[in-house]
Amino acid sequence: MIGHSIFTFLHSADVQAVHDCFESLLQGPMHRRGDLYTSDRCSFFCRIRERSQPRSEVLTYQVIQVVGHLTGPVESTCDQALVTSSGGRNFQDEDDDVQQGGSNYLFKTFVRVVNTSPYKELSLMDAVQDEYVTRHKLDGTIIFADHRLSTLTGHLPHEVQGISAHKYLHPSDVAIALFAQKQMFANDSGKGVVVYRLRTRDDSFIFLRSAGYLQYDQATMQVDHFVCINSLMTQQEGEKELHGFFERFSPHITSLTVQELNEFRLL
Repeated sequence: MIGHSIFTFLHSADVQAVHDCFESLLQGPMHRRGDLYTSDRCSFFCRIRERSQPRSEVLTYQVIQVVGHLTGPVESTCDQALVTSSGGRNFQDEDDDVQQGGSNYLFKTFVRVVNTSPYKELSLMDAVQDEYVTRHKLDGTIIFADHRLSTLTGHLPHEVQGISAHKYLHPSDVAIALFAQKQMFANDSGKGVVVYRLRTRDDSFIFLRSAGYLQYDQATMQVDHFVCINSLMTQQEGEKELHGFFERFSPHITSLTVQELNEFRLL
């Protein structure tokens, strides 16, 4: 990998998100630490290509978490650069030949392989239950789904990875699900429950009850993803409970658009 761009190893669906993260670091504030300038720390998930096996044409990817920051030397040409905790930095002062985001700056990072299938060792009782487990980024993007997903919905786990779970919801239920997600983020217990209709592979809908649990980065104790246990419901049970959620949540979201709800993120 040495000498190659990291983007050549990323899943194509993750390239833009990682690029945007690097851009935000380049445009963000830098802080002087002795003989170095350092940026704020960033953290993101992405999929990186695994080494292909001989004669194998199938590309496989591993989910990783990247935590790191930009760092660079304090040089005389950079001493006049604007480096503040509240603003950006300017590497292109009149006598400064160091370009913004130039090669003098390195991205130093710790990479953690994410165990995307912590629930794969299921007991026989668990394996036959009408439920499955998913793991999500804070914006709802699916980063793991266990194999029982295909039994209940027809979707294969690798097909839904990298896709927002909201795209599989019935359009009428999106606002309710987003509001429930917002409540989970704001709840001191870090838990939440919601009932909704989910689109299956044949474009029919099933009722699911999802219990969500926030997960924390052990180093920073900041929320970095959440896990959902998704249980199948009968149509009668689903219609009754979904009606209850609409009655409970609708007064709070009638003045909000789905876009406004979707903009609620923990970053």
